[in-house]
Amino acid sequence: MHFQILIARDHPALPGHFPGQPLVPAVVMLDEMAKGLGRLTGQPITSVRQLRLLEPLSPGLALDITVQDKGGDGWALVGRTGDRVVVKGRFSSVPPDPDEIGPRSPVSGRPQNTDAVYRDLPHDGAMRLIERFYLSEKVAVCDLSVAPDNPLVDTEGRLSAWMSLEYAAQLMACRSVAGGGLSFGRAMVVMVRSLACYGPGYLVAPADLSVQVEEEVAQPGAVQCRFQAWSADRLLAAGVFTVMAGA
Repeated sequence: MHFQILIARDHPALPGHFPGQPLVPAVVMLDEMAKGLGRLTGQPITSVRQLRLLEPLSPGLALDITVQDKGGDGWALVGRTGDRVVVKGRFSSVPPDPDEIGPRSPVSGRPQNTDAVYRDLPHDGAMRLIERFYLSEKVAVCDLSVAPDNPLVDTEGRLSAWMSLEYAAQLMACRSVAGGGLSFGRAMVVMVRSLACYGPGYLVAPADLSVQVEEEVAQPGAVQCRFQAWSADRLLAAGVFTVMAGA
């Protein structure tokens, strides 16, 4: 089985993502892969694990996806442009169990503004998704509103649960820069160890969104984090990802 996706050069998320050298955000590619697999199989795709982002994807290039049915263990997907493997991972339609997710951390202290932080991050304009956040030793929390003109909201006014990974990655980067940690000038998500979407799998903008990120493992040039995304009292998504810092 196979299908193809293509992220257009005029996608609204591109101008503010690595300005001057636009690259397809990992979450946009992930969302399109999940949608394509759902159309192919006729089943809602609710989770992914061991997703390896091996090379950045440029807009306007077709990504050819091969699909191997793993039976009760979901589907193994490999995405290529030409002879280059860009992404590979395991997708599933098994509904995740929200009871496996721990409680949210309480918010305390004064919020930190991100104006200065974003000077060290590869995001600009509307792709600067975090305005303020609360910081503790290993946890960062932000509360924000998702507007209908948000660059990650689709043409039907929906923010896919997969997109919460971008919020989590930016929040983690803000936390690290504010704390004098890794340099995120060209940082990228290189691994999604797990990511599960809950409920309907989307928010209808305008909507409130709360994201919590906790650092689990830090190594030279890389950090692994666990995150949760909520809307009011409803869990939207949760997962574990790794970011590799750049120059």
